[in-house]
Amino acid sequence: DRVQIVGVYRALAATANGQSTTSGIFRTVVLVNNVQILGRDVSQLNFMPEDIKTIKNLSKRSDILSILGRSLSPSIHGHEVIKKALAL
Repeated sequence: DRVQIVGVYRALAATANGQSTTSGIFRTVVLVNNVQILGRDVSQLNFMPEDIKTIKNLSKRSDILSILGRSLSPSIHGHEVIKKALAL
């Protein structure tokens, strides 16, 4: 499926005892306003036997989430956690 997500990427300051700290570590979230499905057409997918073998081999790897996260928008550097979340 292809989707378009519209939202706000926000960094939240850490709090301790109700007061904000300046440790420089921020928790980041995406506040999603809208999700639109762009396409679900799977009828034109053609998998070659080599593709199926590669997919099965990848599925057995313990670092598959990291691989998928790196392959999602490789031109965008950083934000590995967000990319992994989107890959899920």
